[in-house]
Amino acid sequence: ASTRPAGALLTPPSDCPDYSKLIVKNGAVGPLINLVKDGPDLAREYAAGALMNLIRGDMDVADRAAREGAVLALAGLLSKPMGHSEALGALANLASGSSERQIAIYKAQVTRKSVALLDDADVDVRRSAAALIMNLAPHAKIKERIVEAGALKPLARVLNDADDAVKERAAGALANLFNDHSQNVHKGYEEAPEMIPSLIEILRAEGLTEDAKRQAAHALAMLAAEDGPCDAVWQQGAGKPLLTLLKDMVAEAALGIMNLSWRWPDVKMELAKSGTLEHLMKMLKIGDVMAKEYAAGALMNMTAGSPENAEKAVDVVPALVELLRADGIQAAEWGAGALANIVRAGPEAQKIAVEAGAASSLAALLPKVTANGKTLAVLALTSLAEGQAAAVKQALGGNKEKAKLRDFRDSGNDELMDYTNTLVEKIGNGFSL
Repeated sequence: ASTRPAGALLTPPSDCPDYSKLIVKNGAVGPLINLVKDGPDLAREYAAGALMNLIRGDMDVADRAAREGAVLALAGLLSKPMGHSEALGALANLASGSSERQIAIYKAQVTRKSVALLDDADVDVRRSAAALIMNLAPHAKIKERIVEAGALKPLARVLNDADDAVKERAAGALANLFNDHSQNVHKGYEEAPEMIPSLIEILRAEGLTEDAKRQAAHALAMLAAEDGPCDAVWQQGAGKPLLTLLKDMVAEAALGIMNLSWRWPDVKMELAKSGTLEHLMKMLKIGDVMAKEYAAGALMNMTAGSPENAEKAVDVVPALVELLRADGIQAAEWGAGALANIVRAGPEAQKIAVEAGAASSLAALLPKVTANGKTLAVLALTSLAEGQAAAVKQALGGNKEKAKLRDFRDSGNDELMDYTNTLVEKIGNGFSL
C-alpha cells in the first residue's frame, strides 16, 4: 500500500517546483524518510527518489530532511539490493552547499561505498555516485578522506564513460578534490596521469555541456598549478582547447591559462601569439565577477617578465584599476599584480593608471591585502612611481598608509622588506616612513 503513493511522488517534483513545495507543505518529508528506513524494497527506492527530487535545489527542504534523519536512512539503503542510485542522488543533493550536511553524510560512512559504485553496471548508479563525491569534495577535510578511499583512479576511469553526465560529474569531483589542495593534485597525477588527456578530451568534445567543460578546465587548472603536472598539461595539448573556451568567456579557462603561463617564457610566447592576451583583456572588461578575477591572474602571469606582453596589455589598465576596488580581495590583489607588470611598459601606461585612480586605490588596498598580496601591492606602487612619483607620494602621505608600509618594512620577510625599501627610494623627493 505504501509503494504506490511513494511512486506517485517520484516523478512530478523534479519538473514542477510549485508542486514540490505543495508536497513538502503537506508533510511528505517525514513519511518518505520512514519509508526509506522501513518500507518494502520498491517503496524504499521510490521514496528515496522522491526525496532526491524534493531536496534538489531547495536548502530549506534539505535542512528539514537532514533534521528528520534522512542521512542515516539513505545511507542504510546502500546496503540493500535496490535503490542505490536514488539514495546516492538524494545524499548528493543533501551534500550540496552545506558543510554541516557534508560532515553528517561522511560520518554515515558512505565514502568507500560511493567510490566502489563508480564502476557499477547501472549508469544511474554511476551518475549518482559521481555526483555525491563531487558534492562532498569541497569540504577541506572530507576531500582528503575521499582520496584515501581510493577515488582518484576510478574517477579518472569514468572520465571516459559512455554517459556524458558521468563524465561531467567525474570532472567536477576531480576539480573539487584538487581545489586548494596541492597534495591531492600530486597524488592524482601519480596515481592516474591518464586523467590529463581525458580531461583535455572533454574540453574538445562536441556535444558536452558548458558545465562539463568548466569542470574539466578547473581540474586541469589545479593540475597546472603544480610543477610536474603543469608540464604534462601543457605538453599534452591543453592550450588550444583552453583558448577556445576563453573566447567563449569561460572563467575556468582563464584560470588554466594563469597556471600554465607562470613558469616558462616559451609558453607565454606561444599563448600570446594565439591571441590569448586580447581575449583575457576582453574578459576583464566585460566578464562576470569570477571571470574578471581569473583574467586578472592570467594577465599577471602572462605579463610577468615579458615587456612585450605588457605593452600589448596597456589598454586594460583602467579595468585593472577598477578591479583594485573589487569586493573580492583575491581579484584586487591579482589586479595589483597585473598592474605592477603592465605599467612598467612606460610613462604612458603610468599616466593612464594614475588618471584612473591607481595610486589612491592601491593605497586603500594596503590594509586589506593578504600575506601573498602585500608584495603585489608594493610592486604595483613601485612601478607606478617610476613615472608618477608625485601621485604615489600623495597617496601614501597619510599616517595610516605610512604605518602599514612600516609594518611591511619591519615584517621580517626579506623580500617584502626589500620591496618596501625600494618603493620608498623610487618615490624619493624627501618621502620617508
